[in-house]
Amino acid sequence: MALNSTGLDVASDLAELGTLQEVAEVPPDVWIPGTMPDAPAIPRQVLRSSFADEQSGGGTTDVRRPIRPDSQDSADLDPILALDDFTVALPDGFPDHAHRGFITMTYLLPSSPGALSHEDFLGNAGILKPGDAQWMTCGRGILHSEVPDSRFFARGLQMWINLPEQEKMVAPGYLELPRGKQLRVAVPGITAAILAGKALGHCQEGLRHGPELAIHFTMEPFALLHQLIPEGHSAFIYTLLGQVLVADVTADANHCLVLSAAPGEDGVTVRTGSSEASFFLCAAKPLREPVVWQGPFVMCSEEQIRQSMLDYQCDRNGFERASSWSSKNKFRMAH
Repeated sequence: MALNSTGLDVASDLAELGTLQEVAEVPPDVWIPGTMPDAPAIPRQVLRSSFADEQSGGGTTDVRRPIRPDSQDSADLDPILALDDFTVALPDGFPDHAHRGFITMTYLLPSSPGALSHEDFLGNAGILKPGDAQWMTCGRGILHSEVPDSRFFARGLQMWINLPEQEKMVAPGYLELPRGKQLRVAVPGITAAILAGKALGHCQEGLRHGPELAIHFTMEPFALLHQLIPEGHSAFIYTLLGQVLVADVTADANHCLVLSAAPGEDGVTVRTGSSEASFFLCAAKPLREPVVWQGPFVMCSEEQIRQSMLDYQCDRNGFERASSWSSKNKFRMAH
């Protein structure tokens, strides 16, 4: 999927996240450095900070790709395979395409002007509105489409997370997390939309093989955040707005910070300066399995990839409906 920052008021993310469904009242004294409940014993460092260039997909599709499947970042972030920061509007979109062997998380940013229509060959269909999130387990096979619901730009993040080998052929499924049902928490200086995991004393259940943490934080100027991260888990921060200080690294918007995972490191400390900031934090337990990636398929061997391609071409082993299905979404792109 894809990104275009042109014409988008990213700063409105902060105002949007300020409209909270659930608010946690926390005494001001937790903001004294070292007294916050989630203060890590040994904070993580930043292994690498890289800027995600904007790439035009042609027409009304643009993308920043903070984590690329063939990069060192992807290797260090096992099982996280890729992250796209996308913007798309009609007549463009992501028409019918297949996946196998991993999980996708699609999160439409609260400031997104437009929505995203989703449809698959199992009969599932729906609209992702600004602030909504969707976890999709591709498993043994899914054919789906993602197309803007209007000519307003839809902006969001899509992340791919690898499945363990023994789970790659499970039945596909979804965990829908619309904005109104998300856990949104506020403490002085910080708000969090928790898509998975625990932050600011509150916990949101995620997928069994999904990330341990997936959180959209916004921070006011001169704020301090201590966030626990399970020891040994891969973790990154992707900045959406403003400037943050992590360890000794300062990062502006559209930077991906790959965090260290040395023994004993159990969290991260983030500070803001004179401006507001917004970022996405993710952490996941490494699988330490071979990864072979070709097009829409992520498996553990070249033979499994060849088998996946044959299954798709022959309408079998999860792709039985592939050749006979055509989404209604593609007609949106034609008009």
